[in-house]
Amino acid sequence: MNFPELFIPSDIPSQAPGRNHAALMIGGLSDAGEIRVTSDERSRAMTMRDPATRDRFLKTRNLLRKILSRWLDVDPEKVGISVGDSGKPFLIGTPPLHFSISHSQDFIVIAFCGSEIGVDLEKERPIDTVALARRFFTSEEAEKISAAPLRDLFFRHWTCREAAIKADGRGLAALLASTRVTEVGGQTMKVHIGEVNWSAVSWKTDGDYHGAVAFREMPSLISWCDLR
Repeated sequence: MNFPELFIPSDIPSQAPGRNHAALMIGGLSDAGEIRVTSDERSRAMTMRDPATRDRFLKTRNLLRKILSRWLDVDPEKVGISVGDSGKPFLIGTPPLHFSISHSQDFIVIAFCGSEIGVDLEKERPIDTVALARRFFTSEEAEKISAAPLRDLFFRHWTCREAAIKADGRGLAALLASTRVTEVGGQTMKVHIGEVNWSAVSWKTDGDYHGAVAFREMPSLISWCDLR
């Protein structure tokens, strides 16, 4: 998975990222290894009717817990993770560490930072980008996308928008109508949710995956590690 030049390839940091450092961890659903999650998470998974959704949930939580256990020096099952009213998971206790999860096909991306962060990953697919842009985006965005010959611009706007909404934490349904995206230059976008502005960096990989990570405050270091 290729990332922008401003993202630095790295091993897993020895310590949890601080406020000025974001770390993106890439995993695969096919190589999760031993699943170490809590009994509550297993019970939650059993309520999911679709076996693929159940498998993805368990393997994603497994990867999240294994990474956090290294930084917190506790067993993966003992990492304190709770879920907010809107369904966003968060780490209980200290150190202050924010994370965001996204997956598409066989990829899992988990983004960590000492301040608010959101990440989104989407596999490009044959959809009516113009109709969707007119339905969910501002008129200015929809006009740009309708004039674009490829789907790239739509997916850039969508992933940046969803990454910022996930960082906000109040949910896609609550915020989609009040969100707009403006281009800054290169792979950087601004996402405006009401009066709050987020900075987002987008990328596209071989295999037509589109991704974006969003911040309230752009960190001085963004590193990534492929754990597959």
